[in-house]
Parts: sequence; C-alpha cells; structure tokens
Amino acid sequence: MQLTNSLVSICCNNVLSVTGGDIYISVMTIISSVRQMVEMPIHAINEGTSPVLSYNYGARRPEKVKKAGDFFSLLRKVFIVVPLTYFLPYGLHMGTDGVFMVEPVSNVIGGSLCFITMLVTILPELNKMETTYFPE
Repeated sequence: MQLTNSLVSICCNNVLSVTGGDIYISVMTIISSVRQMVEMPIHAINEGTSPVLSYNYGARRPEKVKKAGDFFSLLRKVFIVVPLTYFLPYGLHMGTDGVFMVEPVSNVIGGSLCFITMLVTILPELNKMETTYFPE
C-alpha cells in the first residue's frame, strides 16, 4: 500500500508541476498530510479484515483470501487514482482543480464498485449460509 501511495504522490506532483507549479505542490503536500490523519481510523478498520483473512486461510480457502487482500487494494490507487490524475487535468482540461478532484472522485467510484461487488458476491453467499445453517 505504501508503494501505491508513493505512486499516486509522484503522479500528482508530476501533473501539478506542469499545471500549477511549486505552490500547488506545497498545497497538495499539506492536503496529503491532513488526509493521512483523517484516513488513519479507516486504515485501522481495514486492519479488521485480518480475522476474515485468517479464518479463510485456516479453513483452506485460498481463493477467498486472494480475492479479499489483492483486488480492492490495487483497484482504487492503481487503476482509478493514477489514470484520473492524468485524465481530469489533461483530458477534461481541469488543470490543478482536476488533481484535487481525483481523491473524491476515486472514492465514489471505488466505493461504488466495492458495494456492487458485495451485493453480487457476498450477499448471495450470506443468504445461502442463512438458509443452510439457520433454516426457518
């Protein structure tokens, strides 16, 4: 995750150096620092996934372990944030505003994809478990 955070910082600084200059890079650094403080509780909650991963690992369900740690870890930072860092400022001609809009837009897209995935994969599994283990 630190690697993806560094990649995002490099991309943002690259675009900001072209579209805004040093002052915008300084502003982005301050915003990133504040964001890290706000995100710290979220990372703590993410650490709560450890029991789920451990349970599935112990139950010898490697496919579930692989699906949980890898896809969503990379999805938002690598496949959403990095492309948006270039698309919003250059593709939509938003300049520095586009760089600052990347995080909120990626949160909406990433959160929506996680929610849809949960509805499609986890909810049916929970319903199946409910009828199998707790019949009415």
